[in-house]
Amino acid sequence: MKRANRGRTSGTLIDGFRAFLIIGLTVLVGACASAVPKPEPANQEKLAELFAETFRRIENAHIEQTDARELALSGLRSLAGADEQFADEFFIVPQDGAALPGPEDYDGWGAATSEAVIGLVAGSERLRAMEPQQLYDLYAAGLAHRLAKPSEFFPGRSVFTVLHARTTRKFDMGYDLVADGVQVARLDPKGELEEQGLNLGDVITHIEGTPIAGLPKVRVFELLGSGLVFGSTTLTVRRAGAPAPITLDLWETTGGKYNLRFQVNEGVAEYGFVDVDYDSTRFMAQSMSRKVGHPFPGLSAGREYQANSILLDLRNTPDHPDLPVFTDTDAAVRLADLFLGARLVVWARSRHGGRNEKSYAESRASGEGYPIVIVVDGTTSGAAEIAAAALQDNGRALVVGSSTAGDGKLHSLVGLPTGGILVTPSAYAYSTDGYPIEERGVMPNICTSLPGATLDSLLAKLRLGQGMVPEKVRQRFTAPDDAAAIRDLRMLCPAIADSDDLARELGLAILRDPELYARLLRPGFGS
Repeated sequence: MKRANRGRTSGTLIDGFRAFLIIGLTVLVGACASAVPKPEPANQEKLAELFAETFRRIENAHIEQTDARELALSGLRSLAGADEQFADEFFIVPQDGAALPGPEDYDGWGAATSEAVIGLVAGSERLRAMEPQQLYDLYAAGLAHRLAKPSEFFPGRSVFTVLHARTTRKFDMGYDLVADGVQVARLDPKGELEEQGLNLGDVITHIEGTPIAGLPKVRVFELLGSGLVFGSTTLTVRRAGAPAPITLDLWETTGGKYNLRFQVNEGVAEYGFVDVDYDSTRFMAQSMSRKVGHPFPGLSAGREYQANSILLDLRNTPDHPDLPVFTDTDAAVRLADLFLGARLVVWARSRHGGRNEKSYAESRASGEGYPIVIVVDGTTSGAAEIAAAALQDNGRALVVGSSTAGDGKLHSLVGLPTGGILVTPSAYAYSTDGYPIEERGVMPNICTSLPGATLDSLLAKLRLGQGMVPEKVRQRFTAPDDAAAIRDLRMLCPAIADSDDLARELGLAILRDPELYARLLRPGFGS
């Protein structure tokens, strides 16, 4: 066996991604995890089965056909990268001149990988000092490098801590289970929790009066995130050296990271989403449940916000502003649910064909009856695109701006045999009109990104019955891998950032002219 370039793990993080499903799966995977055999010749067959099963699980979920050879070598590069003594390149040399296994021969590559891992460990003092689980985790991290982006591996020993930090925005903290509750293991970097009285090492024994001793982490997670977004949470804390339990009323410590801005502008309620995720949609649902004309929680208590229409600003909405997007389909459905009622929001198609899943809004529709304009641009992505397409396709809202980013991959959580989780793209999101969002994006009803567009010129055309993107163009089907067709379609309304606020200003103008809005809205909602 010769040696390879060391791979580097990606910096992808999960942010607001199906939080409770993730945690539930984490518990399940942890319970079903098998121990990693020690990498030595006596365990070669067991290791071969472990690696082959790993390859199969990824293949069954991944959005694209996987190549077992590429997966195997990518994992080995990651493992070899833990020891600087290894040279720049390696490859697997089959014994007795036998041919290498084929790209779909998972058993064959499981056996080849097992032999290679045993050889790597035998030749490295640093690798021999590691536990078998650590070696497998290093290997598994390398698998993500060969998968469609964004893909990320979370080791079983730390998966909850990592995912908890990415999926809750109520309190930025980490904790470990202890006999009488949970012990604070990490505080927020800004020191806001410490300023409110919580210390590293404190043991939280009650949340809102509920004893948490013996509760699973998923239940603790739910309790910490419960209640109004802008409300406080009461904790009972046992502290070393303190004569009695301490009661703390903690306010959220995310520094306004609920990813939702709100204001009322001349009768228009504006919701500006930095991110369409669990917390931003939860806050909007709370405010909508109080109706648009009533006070909103956390905003100037006692003041009445009278509004008769809604503008949803979905510009600048990647699920994480600096990192690859894990689309939060549940958040998209929750947002659409406020306005659609029981209607189709999105459906998913995997390469296996059998996984054509449909997601529906429920029948709440607390925003029913309010005229809606959605503002989008080239930065609108992920869950925001799904929600915009659903409201547009169902004739519930006008979409104004430019083509969106075209981030239409949906993700699966792949539980690996030893307890870790691999998050990887598994299907494409399709709008209710039948086109795939990936690469293509969502085409607005009214395009503001063409050269020479101004507020006055666009309004003048709309009042003359002109300036709308034709439905046949907006609904045009383009396959995610048809780069030429996608390029031609997107040139009709270029995907750019709405830096001059033209799309927002046009949306406000339309909402302030109810007659114009009624003429422009796609017919069919409620029919």
